[in-house]
Order: sequence, then structure tokens, then C-alpha cells
Amino acid sequence: MRPCAWTIARPTRWPRCRHDFEPHVEIKLDPVDSVVVTTLMDNLTDVFMPDQGPAHRAPVGSEPWRPSAVMEGGQAPDGLIAEHGFSVLVTVTKAGTEHRFLFDAGPSPDGVAENMRRLSIDPGSIEAIVCSHGHFDHTTGIDGLIRAVGRASMPVPDPPSLLAAAPRRAAGRETPGDTHHQPPGAG
Repeated sequence: MRPCAWTIARPTRWPRCRHDFEPHVEIKLDPVDSVVVTTLMDNLTDVFMPDQGPAHRAPVGSEPWRPSAVMEGGQAPDGLIAEHGFSVLVTVTKAGTEHRFLFDAGPSPDGVAENMRRLSIDPGSIEAIVCSHGHFDHTTGIDGLIRAVGRASMPVPDPPSLLAAAPRRAAGRETPGDTHHQPPGAG
């Protein structure tokens, strides 16, 4: 093992980082024409941050407008919602055919579905949802997406903790190991 760059200034009794780790399984992937990752939910949103490298942001005022009595003209931008949690839409294009899957679904029932509306993205275009793990801040948005799409038959490959935790969460009981990720009032 080689020490991490920051191990020089720290006591040697702390464990060192592993840089020699290799995955046990190698997955062969077919080449594709493009992959576009659209952030649908994150901890913050900054409408004034400029595009940087491959990251492109919607220009201010490009989103839908909503009524606002205190604004000149009676309208204000209907900006994206930021919440504690995460969700991205991955669009893969190969030979002119697009495939979309959602990676995580955010922390609230309606946040991701609402941001998709504000970005003019059809939730019905999602072919599958992949959840990184079963914590509420990555899975609760599935509820709103099902309501937006009108069907619950979308495949949702998930880690074992998602299914194991769901009955306890639905019954209002804490999930062992997940107590620090429970929303206020849950469990």
C-alpha cells in the first residue's frame, strides 16, 4: 500500500488509504455515442453559477414562470428545487436510440418529479430506476414518479437494504443501521 497524499501530516497510527484496490468483477460495456447526466436533485442549486467544462446549466429565466404579486409583471422564474438528497437522469444514446434511467430518486415524494416538470423532461421516458442504497434521501421520490407516470411497473433494481427497510419504514419503525438517515418524526 502507498500512503495517501495527506498521510504525511497525520499521525502514523491512523489507517492508510488503499490505492491498490481492484474490483472483483469486470463488466464489459458496449461503446455508445453519448452519455448525458442531468442532475435532478442535489443539496443546493445556484442559478448564477456559470457553465464549467462539460457542465451546462439552464440559463436564468429559461425555466417556466409562476405568478408572483410582488414582481414587476406579476411573474417570477419557477426555479429548481434543492433538497438534502440526490438524483440524476442518465441518458445513453447508441445508433440514434435513447435510453434513460434514473439513478436515485431524491428525498421527498414530489421534488424530483417537480424538477423534471420544470426542466420539461417527461418522467414517462424513464426505463428503469437504480437506487444506490435504501436511505430515504435516495428513494422517497419513487412515489412521486409513479404518480407522475401513472404506472408502477418500472423496473427498480435495488440494493438488498431497500427492500429489507421498506416494510419497517412503512410501518413507522426504525430500520437498524439507518436511524441516522431517518427523516424527522420517522421511527
